[in-house]
Amino acid sequence: MAEEQTENAADRFQELSSNFLKWFKFNPDTRLSTKITLADLRSGGAGRGVVTIAAISPGEELFAIPRNLVLQTTNSELYSKIPDFFADLGPWDSLILVLIYEYLRRDSSPWFPYLQLLPTTFDTLMFWTPAELLELQGSAVVDKVGKGSAEENWNHTILPIMMENEALFPLSTENATDRQRQLLRFAHMTGSMIMAYAFDLDADSYGSSDQNAADEGDSDLTEDEDNPTKGMVAFADMLNADAHRNNARLFHENDFLIMKATKVIRAEEEVFNDYGPLPRSDLLRMYGYVTDNYSTFDVVEISADLIENVAASSGMDRSYLIQKRRDLESLGLIDDAFVIVRPKSGSKLDDIIPEDLRMLITAFCQPGEKSHTSKLSQNVKESSLALSEACLLFTTITNRLGDYKSSLQEDSDILEKLKYKDKHPLPDGVSHKRYEMAVQVRKGEKEILQQVMQQLQDLVNAHTRQIARDPAKRKKNETKTTSLSKKRLMPEQFNSFSTSEAHDQ
Repeated sequence: MAEEQTENAADRFQELSSNFLKWFKFNPDTRLSTKITLADLRSGGAGRGVVTIAAISPGEELFAIPRNLVLQTTNSELYSKIPDFFADLGPWDSLILVLIYEYLRRDSSPWFPYLQLLPTTFDTLMFWTPAELLELQGSAVVDKVGKGSAEENWNHTILPIMMENEALFPLSTENATDRQRQLLRFAHMTGSMIMAYAFDLDADSYGSSDQNAADEGDSDLTEDEDNPTKGMVAFADMLNADAHRNNARLFHENDFLIMKATKVIRAEEEVFNDYGPLPRSDLLRMYGYVTDNYSTFDVVEISADLIENVAASSGMDRSYLIQKRRDLESLGLIDDAFVIVRPKSGSKLDDIIPEDLRMLITAFCQPGEKSHTSKLSQNVKESSLALSEACLLFTTITNRLGDYKSSLQEDSDILEKLKYKDKHPLPDGVSHKRYEMAVQVRKGEKEILQQVMQQLQDLVNAHTRQIARDPAKRKKNETKTTSLSKKRLMPEQFNSFSTSEAHDQ
């Protein structure tokens, strides 16, 4: 029975792929290279993918799709049916509305064979349970999920439109509460489709066929640098992504979107697109999976609030810290959080610490002219991390590691045991797949913090040895400790945190 179900699923998978290929080939003006095919890569955990049949040269066209076949707001007949409703919607909400409309039309939609290939369930963070999100405790990515704010927005924008136009959005129930619940579920589903598969469309390349919307005064749906028009590009989203093996790119031309090879692709190799330098936390949030290929782009965030609180708890004057922070914020020099990227091999500490983080720490730790706001950027670029700054940052990172529910070593042990499903019990209400992905993300962030801590430890040790060898510097350091005790974090405070405790984190 199980074998029969598996066989039926495989047949259905292939049937949908075949229907899509027929649809794509028989649409006017589409072009598809005979050197590529849509392949079943489920055995490798990749679903569908594009694989070459013959070798392909750099710059060679793989496929081309006319702009009028892109699933975007102005190409759907819904746009002409209720044009006034789109006036106040941005690109995201407009495309969500259109996708729900086309999805509910089933085989009446001109994009039906394409929509059938897209997933309806996702592992993106929007669909995680509270118990599963708890496994990402400490990661800043949790605050970026925005499920509540998304639903609040939809309740005021697209849901009223769909509720008012019941004939355009037919459901199996006429009950208003049930309809709203189902439409909200569809909004999450299509919003995740857009997040995972949509492309930003280059309006500068639009030809005359795409100019009608602008000519009709629809300023809300024209290209905006910060809020670009989005569209679902059939076949382009069949490509899997790989940060290191990407070999193709989508080019925007006047009337077509064209996928071209960017390097030699040998026969029977997979064709890969690329998401760009995304950390695994964003890969999980946006696409619902993680891969070691993107670990080099991992980041960790440290909030300005945490740095201020650590500095204040060390004895610095809170009002002084608040004023320094406000000065930097008013000039747009710092934000409310700082991003540290995974250090490359051989990176120096001054290259690892971002400039905006350095400016805040310097402003907190250095007195007088050195911390003057107008000179901070120059001083930071021209000088290395001072001892007091290293102490403050080390203590901040020690506290930051405390935000997570497990240590780096514990995460390493968990991942090792998860290779054997029966050796590590899962937390209640957490799936194996999502648990493993959460541990991978939080482990990556801790690795960055640990690397920075080690370099800070080495810097402070070097400073301490130098001071011990030089009586003059030792005396000067002792004088500064006395005169600036209210504003600076000194080595003796740093040493109050045991090295072994820091490494255990």
